[in-house]
Amino acid sequence: MKLKLIYALALCISVSACKTQQDSDTIAQTPELEEMSRFAEAKIGVGDASTFQLAVTESSLLNAATKFIMESNDGNLVSYTYKIENIDGNRFLRLYREDGKITTIAIDYNSEKAAYYTGNTICTSSSSSKGCIPDGKACSKIENTDATGQCTRTSIAFYDDDLSKEG
Repeated sequence: MKLKLIYALALCISVSACKTQQDSDTIAQTPELEEMSRFAEAKIGVGDASTFQLAVTESSLLNAATKFIMESNDGNLVSYTYKIENIDGNRFLRLYREDGKITTIAIDYNSEKAAYYTGNTICTSSSSSKGCIPDGKACSKIENTDATGQCTRTSIAFYDDDLSKEG
């Protein structure tokens, strides 16, 4: 009887130790989410050239996007939803705004850092169709769509909160 009790106790301890190790391995594989302090030229994801995992907190992503929208919309805020989409083999962060506009910024992979960064060209389309996407320093309408609206380009050569406060 004592032998069965000792065996059962050892089995419980062994199972518990394995479970703890699995939990530790899972935590070690999950990257700690960072804060996204700016919308352009900011680290947004991790992975390799074919996989993408968000590396920033959703709240910091939304704060950076909200700040950009307000600055580009005369201080007015409009509601929006965001999606990370693949278009023509490239990744983009797209803000679908309540006012019918779509704001898009490229997500580029940096192989040296094994991370994804937002670009510095932001395109906003006045069309409620598929809109425009950044194409280098320009904005291009998405091919094979009925994008009839105008595209507005914003390029941020150097984005810094302190510089925007200076006159």
